[in-house]
Amino acid sequence: MNTLKLYGTPQERGRIHGESLRDEIREQIDWFRSLLNEYGQVNPDDIFSRVPGIGWLEAIEKWTPQLLEEIRGIAVGSGLPYLDILSWNHCQEIFWAVFVDHSFSQSGDKLSGCSTLGDVGDSQHPTILAQNADTTIFWQGHQTLLRFCETGSDVEEILLSYPGLIGVYGLNSKGIGLCINAMFYRLNNSLQGLGTPFISRGVLAKRNYQEAELFLRSVTHASSNTLTLGGPGNVTAYEVSANQIRPFRSPSQPGRTYHTNHELVNDDFRPGVDHTPDSNSVDRIKVLEKRLEQIKDPLTVIDVKTILSSHGENAPLCRHEDDPYGSMTTYSIIMECSNRPALHVSFGPPCREEYQTIEF
Repeated sequence: MNTLKLYGTPQERGRIHGESLRDEIREQIDWFRSLLNEYGQVNPDDIFSRVPGIGWLEAIEKWTPQLLEEIRGIAVGSGLPYLDILSWNHCQEIFWAVFVDHSFSQSGDKLSGCSTLGDVGDSQHPTILAQNADTTIFWQGHQTLLRFCETGSDVEEILLSYPGLIGVYGLNSKGIGLCINAMFYRLNNSLQGLGTPFISRGVLAKRNYQEAELFLRSVTHASSNTLTLGGPGNVTAYEVSANQIRPFRSPSQPGRTYHTNHELVNDDFRPGVDHTPDSNSVDRIKVLEKRLEQIKDPLTVIDVKTILSSHGENAPLCRHEDDPYGSMTTYSIIMECSNRPALHVSFGPPCREEYQTIEF
């Protein structure tokens, strides 16, 4: 696990990131290139060269222009081409652009994905936002914690990420937290939208829930995801796609939300796509709903650790190297979204890895 404290201008922060993780960033991008070449049967250089001409770049310039300087800094620090770093930070977008004809949700292949939950708490309990981030096994051991303040801001941010990426999941010093569940290729994506890491950074730069929600609702989203946003007294899962942003909260448990990787309220489907949700995603959301129904009081950190360590059902939430779906839990994250925010994180399956507590 890597921990980086980044400081200075956006380009200086990026340079520190690039220099500190130079070898791992090269390894990540070599792996990404191999996937595009082997499974997408495309030349990665051809794909990377097209990225600046896509609307993704214009979206960054419109919504989060300072992050382009951070990308340039990572390139300088790592000694890698700018196009490599820019493309790596659009890996989700490039995957759907290249693999749309081999959509996971229609191919019959097994799906992996993340499990998220949230509870608004009460006057005695903070809002809880939590997630098991189930990703490629390749990322185990490469987990990267980024900690920094934007220049001229009083908002400190903690981002959980991987080498060379500017951030994925996170919490800031104002108690704003964000979790992400990929929705794969069933909903519409956009060549004019803002890439997922840039949305994460834009959200977590905000000073309160209302500002973060407004940003989330205002941007055009490049990739379809469920973005679960937490803050003091608020937590909502937003299913976002190119043409819709739809909130989801539990219909039977007021003040709570939960999500996996299929659509519950968003019907912005790609033309001709099979609407049948993946069975593993459906099974996991049933596990979340059942486990949450058993706890009537506001959730505690201990409650959530127990839920996220679950193996007992047909679709375990805690996943290991031998998972039949080819992924594992590389992060288990519990955020206390309050005026005294705290992040509890295990860097691997939570049933065996101790949670570390990080405070502001």
